[in-house]
Amino acid sequence: MWYVILFASCTALIFRVFPFAFHRSALLNSKDSKFYRVLNYSCQAMMGCIVFDSSFGQQDIVTWARDFRGFQLLELTLLILCFFWVVYTKRLLSGLLLFMGLYAIGIWALG
Repeated sequence: MWYVILFASCTALIFRVFPFAFHRSALLNSKDSKFYRVLNYSCQAMMGCIVFDSSFGQQDIVTWARDFRGFQLLELTLLILCFFWVVYTKRLLSGLLLFMGLYAIGIWALG
């Protein structure tokens, strides 16, 4: 988990510094360029990686399916609902906070 957080912080720093270092570059001034799109999606990718690692840990799909319990059903359901929430509303942080709150309530309710 610490490697994911370290990677996320380093890439966030790099992606925040690039626009200042290359502010006159055509890569950053054109919103249709692939590089510009990569910079826009880097935050979502890092957040998704942290959420995935927090939810599923070091388990592979076989181990996760074999040990499937109520908590895993709750996690999977909330992740899918959060995905559709973010796609529909286009608000990443509010979806993350809302479904983290629902996850906490679900854990409290399940035991």
